[in-house]
Amino acid sequence: MSDPRPFELRAGMQLMQRLLLCDTDVKSFRRALEETISKAPGMFQGALVVLDLMPLQGTESLPDFVALDAALREAGIIPAGVCNAGPTQSDAAQTAGWRLLGGQRERAVEETPEPESKRPPARVITHPVRSGQQIHTPGDLILLAQVSAGAEVLAGGSIHVHAPLRGRALAGILGDERAVISCSALHAEMVSVAGHYRPLEEQEADQYGGPAYIHLDGKQLRIETV
Repeated sequence: MSDPRPFELRAGMQLMQRLLLCDTDVKSFRRALEETISKAPGMFQGALVVLDLMPLQGTESLPDFVALDAALREAGIIPAGVCNAGPTQSDAAQTAGWRLLGGQRERAVEETPEPESKRPPARVITHPVRSGQQIHTPGDLILLAQVSAGAEVLAGGSIHVHAPLRGRALAGILGDERAVISCSALHAEMVSVAGHYRPLEEQEADQYGGPAYIHLDGKQLRIETV
């Protein structure tokens, strides 16, 4: 009888945040990072982040990649690599131990929503999503029972909850800015559409409480009561 295999490789889903670096000042970066994480600490803990240098293209700015790596890791964030770096920036990033990822072409593929005709069918969930559970699908997600506090639902398309929505809901995770979130009772911890997220304080969530429709208006995330 052969020895058992030392590991099993299984497919999984790990979402990566894209952090656009607009300024190379490390102190400002740390302050902004702390402020952002304080609004939704659970969202970033253990998250994979790609450092996108697109805003720095055409400039001579050279980030301190060692300091940026340290700042992210101290905050519990895992740097996955850097993209859209110029030649000098790429050399500096590699010297600091960063992995170079695809540039503008790969980024465009990640952010371009699929045509309607090629979208996968909607996924329908009939049971409650309990605390600690995560439900995700590349298309639309329809939930016929409540999403509990501490649960997370993610969709490449829209999310429609025909029950109370607590926990976190992330629609348009592949970059579809047309995605929306709707629910019969909004008590969410955090909502997000195409990477534009908004944590809801307990008092603010209770203030809504009823049916809600969440969508992007330009780059602003709007929450409308129905």
